[in-house]
Amino acid sequence: MFLADVKYHINPKTKKMKYLFIFSFAIITFFCCTKTDFRKTGNKISTSVLDLSTIISGDSADFNLVTLYSNQRIYRRDSSFTTRLLASFKDTVTHKTRGVSALYLNGQRMTASADSTYCNTLNDSSGSIYPSTNISIYVKGISAADTLTKSIYVPKKMISLISDYPFDTVDLSHNFTLKWNADSHTTWNNVVIALSYLGPESQNIDSTLPASITPLFYIAPDNGSYTIDSAALSSFPHKAWIQIVIGRGTQVAGTLPISKRRIQFFGISSASTIALKVK
Repeated sequence: MFLADVKYHINPKTKKMKYLFIFSFAIITFFCCTKTDFRKTGNKISTSVLDLSTIISGDSADFNLVTLYSNQRIYRRDSSFTTRLLASFKDTVTHKTRGVSALYLNGQRMTASADSTYCNTLNDSSGSIYPSTNISIYVKGISAADTLTKSIYVPKKMISLISDYPFDTVDLSHNFTLKWNADSHTTWNNVVIALSYLGPESQNIDSTLPASITPLFYIAPDNGSYTIDSAALSSFPHKAWIQIVIGRGTQVAGTLPISKRRIQFFGISSASTIALKVK
């Protein structure tokens, strides 16, 4: 998915749009570590952290990303949280992936994958550990002197009542209102709302449905609710399957003192529905 393939609905007064676009894509990277049944996990994305890092930054020469996600699945039988620490580091000369010597989260060492990226699942199924807290991330580069420690705030849990969201079907013939817990401590004081069409799942039910539909992205003030006009939702046909994701984040940056590798740190809190059938 590229910027040109997404419909954005954005308040023209919103500032720092570059970072909001970054956050929009950052939500998607939460799902990059797993490729399992959509109805159970809420998504199925195969793009790697590294690939999305390049897309997000627009500059593959100097981009390193560390992100902590806390995502709640919106489902009546299981509204548990999945929390992951994702990271990708690139060499500023060769532009290729190059790992760091060590990466710690709140004093706990994270495990790197064979390709030197990180995708560590953390134990917080109730969402009681990381949301609404500041976490410490320590990065060691090429030597003991080449280190960086940053504190990043992970926003509040998005959802107050899961009953505020649909579980199985969704009626898009009327205006659709989303509700969430407001948080005044995020970087941009906005939330990102994404509605995505599930082509394979939809065509399994009705082969006449399209293979793809341009997803909708909304950037809205973090005030606790947002109403999407039914006219915009009409792009999703009857009997289609869609998914809704809502999230927000914080961002800080720092530079390793010896290797001069600049690192962007994100703390993200989000919530996602399972696949929903359009009435």
